[in-house]
Amino acid sequence: MIYRANKKIEFLVKVSRLRFFVVNLLFYPMLDDLERWITISLEGRDAELQSDFTAKRDLIANEILPDVVDSMVNTAPGAPSTSIDSGTKFKIFTPRKENAHSIAQAIRLIDRGLGELYIKVNGPHWLENKVEEATESGLIYLAVEDEALGELRGFISFMHDLDNSLPVLYLYEIHVAEQYRNLKLGSDLLTIYHTVGERIVRDWKSSIPLVATSLTVFSENTRALSWYKKQGYEIADHSPKDRQLRNLTRRPQYYILIRWLQRATE
Repeated sequence: MIYRANKKIEFLVKVSRLRFFVVNLLFYPMLDDLERWITISLEGRDAELQSDFTAKRDLIANEILPDVVDSMVNTAPGAPSTSIDSGTKFKIFTPRKENAHSIAQAIRLIDRGLGELYIKVNGPHWLENKVEEATESGLIYLAVEDEALGELRGFISFMHDLDNSLPVLYLYEIHVAEQYRNLKLGSDLLTIYHTVGERIVRDWKSSIPLVATSLTVFSENTRALSWYKKQGYEIADHSPKDRQLRNLTRRPQYYILIRWLQRATE
């Protein structure tokens, strides 16, 4: 019986891998031509009228985030507790046509890290949906590059938004290239993101209302879920929840996590 069960598991794993290969074979032409698809998605967005929404984005991207990054770079280069070294280059950008190449690099990194899980959860069209999401006007990107190689080490993207009527800084993506993992880069990126939220609450709360940082994580990504909880996140009240059945616990596809800002109620 155990032998049959093991054989069944091996078969299911092979089917899953074959499905991933076939789907990517069909959609990699889009991945190879990603910049063109991103540029098409961005058509017309550069001409959007300035709104309160984009004004907040620009304030964060042009003033608050650069100040936070500069503070970290100036106090921590080469420090053993950070991933920053002399070859580190930070790049801040927003979804505009001139940034299509940088957005394409970010999506390729997502594909390498979580492509198989995205296909499993969202189906073969996940890449089209991701391009649409990655070009939303309110997004702010912070990329970390190897200056000598021009290689993307990792990135975060986030925006100021309303989540269940709460004004939050919402983390859309955080990804680190495999060869740069376990070097505290992910922790440093998350620290920068949290510090931006704290600066907003401290210095800009009259312009940018904010009560928390928030994000979505796949329930199957147990390693990431555990990591976020260690960073002070909890499952939000409005998140999908586990369902306890008679003999098992059925998890939702994803959880919404929230981290309340310490000064939010002051």
